[in-house]
Amino acid sequence: MKTVNVAAAILIDDDRVFATQRGYGPMKDGWEFPGGKIEEGETPEQALVREIKEELATVIEVDQYFDTVEWDYPDFHLSMKCFLCHVREGSLDLLEAEDAKWLDAAHLFDVDWLSADRTIISKLQSFLFTKSAKRETNIESVEKLTDNPYLNLYHLGFHDRAGRQRHYYFVSRKNEDQLKIKTHDLKPDGICIYAVTKEAEPRIALVHEYRFPIDEYIYSLPCGLIDPGETADEAAVRELKEETGFAFEEYKGGASYMRRPFFLAPGFSDEPGQTVFGTITDTKGLKENESSEWIDVVLADKKEVKRILEEEKTSMRSAFLLHAFLKSDPREPFAFLD
Repeated sequence: MKTVNVAAAILIDDDRVFATQRGYGPMKDGWEFPGGKIEEGETPEQALVREIKEELATVIEVDQYFDTVEWDYPDFHLSMKCFLCHVREGSLDLLEAEDAKWLDAAHLFDVDWLSADRTIISKLQSFLFTKSAKRETNIESVEKLTDNPYLNLYHLGFHDRAGRQRHYYFVSRKNEDQLKIKTHDLKPDGICIYAVTKEAEPRIALVHEYRFPIDEYIYSLPCGLIDPGETADEAAVRELKEETGFAFEEYKGGASYMRRPFFLAPGFSDEPGQTVFGTITDTKGLKENESSEWIDVVLADKKEVKRILEEEKTSMRSAFLLHAFLKSDPREPFAFLD
């Protein structure tokens, strides 16, 4: 199948994207990002500048690479390099297109995109939402209401969209100058440990732990806080040893995004956590639980994990990871990370 190499301009003005409706050929009336074929000897960026000048009588600035779309149409394979751009000079005159619209993030799916272009709309929508959010803050004041050693309550003052003064409360483990609303970083506070045995039918390490806020025992994957100066994998080795007595070795394969920190409950806390995956290398150690901890250790096979999910209480994060364990291949227990 013939490959057609093209470049596409994602023209952005504030938080809006410029879309054109094709006015010719078998894909007439479909919506797309303006652009065209990359000629021999041209870079994709050079092709974009030329094509937009020819199609829209406008000079653009190519700002940055965004994505590449690989798509099979019935008669050819399309390889489309997409770039974020802005207008430098001109008024975007429609010399070839049938119609055009500026679309904000909330309305990107309002038009009937051509198949190849549609594949990046969700990513583009997320980019625009994030771009907008980085410029705006709704917070007017922050006040620490408690002075506890491990967790504190904060009050936020803000005006809502109708201009009314409102109040919001959240908890954080961090000092006032380290709150996420001030740093906006994603450094994890704690880790969750996905640890499986090296067996023909691997078992997963769980703890059956008493939790004060619910006054009950609950099943979960081992978790803990990252100490100052520790990495997430170092914290996982230490925490698993303390909670279970097991020795742990991190699995370093798989996609890097599976190890990214994620916020746990951003409706009331600014705490991010990270999952560390790996294998249990020794189960003969002794637990080192504190006197304030009530923890039973479980090595659960898939049958027991299924029973726990059906009958017992567990955390949402642990439940999702246990679903992954149930679907995992015993021969390649971490293949789902790829």
